[in-house]
Amino acid sequence: MSFESENKNVEKIIVSNKTYYLVGTSHISENSVKLVKEVIERVQPDTVSIELDKKRYEKYTNSNQWGNTDIIKIIKEKKLVVLISNIVYSAYQKKLANTKGTTQAGELIQAIKSAKEIGANIQLIDRDIQVTFKRMWRHLSFLEKPKLFMTFFTEFDDIEQDKLEEYLESDSFDKVFISLSKKYPSLYQDMITDRDKYMSTKLKNNSSQVNVVVVGKAHMKGIKEKLEKRTELSLDNLNEIPPKKLSTKLLEFSLPAIIIILLVLSLVSGFEVGVSQLLKWLVWNGGLAALFTCFALANPLTILTSFIMAPVGALSPVLSVGMFSALMEASIKKPTVNDFMNAQDDISSIKSIYKNRLLKVGLIFVLASAGGAIGNIIGGIELFKNLI
Repeated sequence: MSFESENKNVEKIIVSNKTYYLVGTSHISENSVKLVKEVIERVQPDTVSIELDKKRYEKYTNSNQWGNTDIIKIIKEKKLVVLISNIVYSAYQKKLANTKGTTQAGELIQAIKSAKEIGANIQLIDRDIQVTFKRMWRHLSFLEKPKLFMTFFTEFDDIEQDKLEEYLESDSFDKVFISLSKKYPSLYQDMITDRDKYMSTKLKNNSSQVNVVVVGKAHMKGIKEKLEKRTELSLDNLNEIPPKKLSTKLLEFSLPAIIIILLVLSLVSGFEVGVSQLLKWLVWNGGLAALFTCFALANPLTILTSFIMAPVGALSPVLSVGMFSALMEASIKKPTVNDFMNAQDDISSIKSIYKNRLLKVGLIFVLASAGGAIGNIIGGIELFKNLI
């Protein structure tokens, strides 16, 4: 009896004399772990292709990988938001796994283990997770970004815990992604559609004759369609980071420009008045940035950094006070390996966020940036009022 008739989550596809066994999984299901093990052992493929990139593969196979993570470099390269987004997404998956008492991505770990046991090649077919999240972040609108974080933690709240796995294994699960595509079209494109294209292209480039492909259920339909169409796609295009939206660029440049114009007009109207207004703006801008940084229980030097660097961030379209503050805090209290490893658990509690150095750096980045922005707006309004 074929796999297709035994289990609807397994599909056999033959394209250009290559055989692919697509195994659709849930990343929190124990049934998926058993299915992956069974399929690999029965098929004995040349290659096991897994929905992982190099970074996530190392995460599951090398417990010491966090020791090589340079948080300072991450902040300087402006990847802190991407890192925190990844942690939030992983925490969401782990939350679901904990609900059922299973292991997050257990079926992917099993695929690695089973491939090694039978001596099969391991192919990592997913796109770099940082590229995926950066593309997603660039495509989301200003209002969609905070809304999305809440969605991750509330999507399954109305489903009874003892029925969660049954729901994830049923056809009803597809409705989640249909709903997602309507709420966040660009997110669905980046998280599902484009990754389907990327993974199917990697599979086509694989020379093995028999492949077991372990991917999330949401990717099965798209990968199957793209394998059968035999369309040639460019991995370079799918790895390309899109430019910032025009509205984002205009916002970044217009706010500093407005403040500079108001400050110049204040000085032109009278030197003493101008200096007085400049000092008031500095106090509002730097003061609120420092105050908000205090809310994160930051080091005094970090608070001072927020106060001093807030005006620099306010007048620069490419820098932010949050970046300077996060750099200072990370330099003083560098996150440990345990901070990285426990981030997914710690992000679910306010108390643990403050204890986790990595998450605290992220919190300082957000609060300092928010305080500086609010202070900049209030200070700018005060400048405008005094010119009328």
